[in-house]
Amino acid sequence: MKYLVSLLAVIFFLTLSCHKTMTFDEFGYYGEGSAMLNTLMFEGKTRILYEDIFCYPDSCLTILISNSSGNGLNYGNILLRSIPRKTGKFELRPEGQEVSDHLYQFYYGVLNDDLILGSYHIFEKDTSNWIIIEKLDLKTREVSGSFQAKVTRDPYWLSPGHPLDTIIFKKGKFYGKIYK
Repeated sequence: MKYLVSLLAVIFFLTLSCHKTMTFDEFGYYGEGSAMLNTLMFEGKTRILYEDIFCYPDSCLTILISNSSGNGLNYGNILLRSIPRKTGKFELRPEGQEVSDHLYQFYYGVLNDDLILGSYHIFEKDTSNWIIIEKLDLKTREVSGSFQAKVTRDPYWLSPGHPLDTIIFKKGKFYGKIYK
């Protein structure tokens, strides 16, 4: 068992080491993210930004994992907003919850070009909705972590009488650099 854990640690380290040669693309993406979206794998590019608007007096991060068709048409975006700029585990909170410190919100959007086809949010408090910032190096601007969430489609995007649609994100992970 110790051998397996050691081997996995080495593989993880080597995987992160490969990211060192990457550069930001023209839109500020650097790194990769993925998650199981119900039973399907969601993979995309990662963009991480400083967010100061909702986090006074602390600075927060916005983490975007964008899945694209390669020709500029987005198919899905995972957005983690107002995440504290520190390591640790943080519960992702429901949409519209009033809080005094941070929002820690999760969104999933389905898009076709610039047309929004659906928007998914956390609507109920659930401790199984979380994000863990495992690595945060402010000198190199590297950030990595994991997440999971259960989101429901915003009723605004549903036809009358259509049942609510729920998606469960599991085994979510991301790696990137903060874009300045």
